[in-house]
Amino acid sequence: MLHDPTQLRLGRRAPRVDSRTLRLGAYLTPGQLPEVPSKLDNGAGIKDWGLLKNDVLGDCTAAGILHLLMLWGQADGLYKSFTDADAISLYSQLCGYVPGKPETDQGGVEIDILNTWRKTPIMGCELTLYASVNPKNWALVKAAILLCGGLYMGLALPTSAQNEEVWKDTSGTPGSWGGHCVTASGYADRVTCLDDDTLTCITWGQPKKMTRKWLATYCDELYAPLSPTWLGPDNKAPNGFNMAQLQADLRLI
Repeated sequence: MLHDPTQLRLGRRAPRVDSRTLRLGAYLTPGQLPEVPSKLDNGAGIKDWGLLKNDVLGDCTAAGILHLLMLWGQADGLYKSFTDADAISLYSQLCGYVPGKPETDQGGVEIDILNTWRKTPIMGCELTLYASVNPKNWALVKAAILLCGGLYMGLALPTSAQNEEVWKDTSGTPGSWGGHCVTASGYADRVTCLDDDTLTCITWGQPKKMTRKWLATYCDELYAPLSPTWLGPDNKAPNGFNMAQLQADLRLI
C-alpha cells in the first residue's frame, strides 16, 4: 500500500558518530555466523502497528522503539500494543518534545536515544547493549535480525521513495526527502534470479519492503539491540553469539 507523502512525517536527525559504539561484525565473523532461514518475518502476527503520531509529529525515533517492543512481545507470546499517547510521552522523554509547542518537535538522534535507553528502561524494558551492523553485509543483517528479533534503523530517504510500493529505486539522492527511523522486522532471500533479496521494516504503521541494494544505498545507521525481553531472564545468548565478550567490552567504555 502506497503512503501519501503529504500525510507523513519523518524525524530522524543527522547521525552522530560515537567511536565507542560496538560493531556486531567484530563478534560475528563469517565463520561464526549462525545458520539463518532463507525467510523470516518476526512481525507476521501483528495486525495493527499504529502510526503512533508519525503522521503529525517527527517522532519516528520514538515510534521505532515502540515497534521494536511490539516485535519482542509478539515473539514471546506477550503481545503489546501502544497508543498515540504512549508515543507522545516517549517522544517527550527521549527528545524533549513539549505538546502544544511545535518548535520542540525537532526529531531525535538514534544513538543518543539508544544510550539513554541503556541507562533507563523504556516501558519496563531494559536494553543491555547495542551494536552497529553494516547494512552492506547482507549475511550479517539477516543474522542480526535472527539473533536480536529486530533492528533499529536510520534511513537517508530520497524523494524517489515517496511513491514506491517497494523501496528499490536507487537513483535518488540520499537524504533529499529527509532522515527517517524504522524498525527492521524480517527479510527474504530472492527466490529466482529475477527477484531481489528484501528486508521488511515497520514504518508509518505498516510493513514496508526494501531491496537489498536499496538498503545498502540509503541506510546510514543500523543497530542490533539486545535486551532480556528478547533473550530471556537468563540473558543467554542464542546460536553462539558472544554475549560475554560484548558485555566485557561494554564495561570498558
